[in-house]
Formats: sequence, C-alpha cells, structure tokens
Amino acid sequence: MIFETAGQHMVQDRAGRSSERLFMRFAPEDRIATASLVLRENAVRAIGSYVEDIAQFVPVFWLTPRQEPHIPDSYIMRKGCDHPFALRPGQQELFAGLAALVARIGGDLANVTVVDQMDLVKLQMPQDFLTCERSFWTDADHLSTEGRASFGDRLAPALLR
Repeated sequence: MIFETAGQHMVQDRAGRSSERLFMRFAPEDRIATASLVLRENAVRAIGSYVEDIAQFVPVFWLTPRQEPHIPDSYIMRKGCDHPFALRPGQQELFAGLAALVARIGGDLANVTVVDQMDLVKLQMPQDFLTCERSFWTDADHLSTEGRASFGDRLAPALLR
C-alpha cells in the first residue's frame, strides 16, 4: 500500500489552525514565516499509528508530504504561463522538517518503509508547475493527469522494487 497525507495537516500556526489556507496567507513571493508555524508532532504520531495498524496486514510505503505550490489561480492568470513560478521561500525547509519528522516516527514501524517523496521527485519550478503547453496541478495542491504521470514515473523505482 502507498500512503500519503498532505503536509498542511501536519503544520499549524501559533493559534492552532491548520489547512491549505495556512500557506495561502503568504503571497507567492513572500517567505513563509516558519517561526510562526509549528509541526504537529501529535498529528504525525496519530497518522503513524494508523499506518502501523494497516501495516499489520500489508506492507506500507509511507510517502513524506509533497511540496504543493499553493499558487492562487488569480496570480497565475495575472502572471501568465511563461512566468518563472517558484515555491515560496522557506517552503522547502518547512517540508524538509516534515519529512524528517515522518521519517523519525515512521522509521521504526514494522512493515513500513518511509519514502522521501520530494527527494525522489526532485521538484523543479517552474517546469514542474506549469508550462504554456501543460499544467502539472489542477489547483493549489492536487496533481493533474500530467502531474500524476510525471511524478509517478519519478516515484516508481522506489515503490516497484
């Protein structure tokens, strides 16, 4: 089984809110104020417990959270398809912290293999986000058919062994 959960469920602001809107509060060019965010270790532990229950019956590949652009459609339309879209500054560091937390919690679980998704995907912006010929995302955080095919090809060697 391949298991993945969105990173936004593992991060919260100081007020305890977690959702994709958390990332949308920062403009696409703005640095994510990582000091104002907290990794939800209890949520990751709960997810790990769920994964551990499943792993009693079937081997599980637990993918670390995928970095999702969370770039508003209005911004994309304003900038155009040839704009050099990028992840928000600080986003890679935040997701590296999430990957480390998932690896720490999931690393000792029986029948569970933690796979660092972003290490395998090697997301390159802007070409893995949008070109004038195709889009790899259907919205702020879901892969399009093109995105699933492209990223799936990059993940396959680690998952099909």
